Amino acid sequence: MTRPNLIFTRGGDDSLHPTWLAADGPARSWDLHVSYFGKGEKPACADVDGVSFTRDEARFKWGGMRVCLDKQPFDLSKYEYIAFPDDDIVVATEGWNRAFALMKRYDLSAAQLALHPHSYYTINMTLQRPGTRLRYTNYTESMVPLARTEVFAHAAQYFGDPQSSWGIDYVIAHRVKDKPKSQAILDAVPALHTRAHGVSPMYKDMTGGGLDYYQQEAAFLARLGLARVDRTTLGALDLQGREIADIAMLKRPLVLPRALRASRSVRGATRILSIHDPQEKLERAIRLVAPRDI
Repeated sequence: MTRPNLIFTRGGDDSLHPTWLAADGPARSWDLHVSYFGKGEKPACADVDGVSFTRDEARFKWGGMRVCLDKQPFDLSKYEYIAFPDDDIVVATEGWNRAFALMKRYDLSAAQLALHPHSYYTINMTLQRPGTRLRYTNYTESMVPLARTEVFAHAAQYFGDPQSSWGIDYVIAHRVKDKPKSQAILDAVPALHTRAHGVSPMYKDMTGGGLDYYQQEAAFLARLGLARVDRTTLGALDLQGREIADIAMLKRPLVLPRALRASRSVRGATRILSIHDPQEKLERAIRLVAPRDI
């Protein structure tokens, strides 16, 4: 049975995609394909219904996904929406269901799950705000993204570019910019990002050519004739789905996550948890990211 949505992720042996597949959870509205780069024979949960995998050797997310897509392991045309998250994300099964439902309900072309305030993060705007269902934005980060299949396919043509790691966000932003309220951060559906930025092998590859991350992003965008966007919040809905008239407060950075990030930096902490942690710790993390009632 093909479900209407697909989650497509790169995954190694520490991948947290098993947290998305709660055995006693609700029925899923999505299939899962893992582009596997681990040392085992196959990724965790490979035998679960609706889960498939390919072995795709590559050092960074987009390059591995491009290698996978060139093998055509699934038919994109069968899916309405595609999520393509990192593998160090904890999301509840119902969270993914809710995210895809919100995409359809609000006719979104691109979105991302809001990051739980305990997450490692780089862009404060992506952190979950209290009291909101979603925030309309002109930018979503490609850490926990979702998109219409057409938007994903447009972005995917650039995945093979070794300088694309930080530029895909802007490819998507430009693709959907002419459609009002087509991009959003889904505050009703939190995700926990468990690993610090800059510690994966991808970042070593990115700087191997002598350019820093920003220079590589600039070079990539210049080749495509695109520019960075001034990231901002354009509107919001409250938990009842009503328009929020004054969004000034929603544009202000959250302070407590900044303090948490500074503390982790001082302690040299790089991970919140991994797939090797005791089951109880994983279960606590899953409870942390339970979607909001709406």
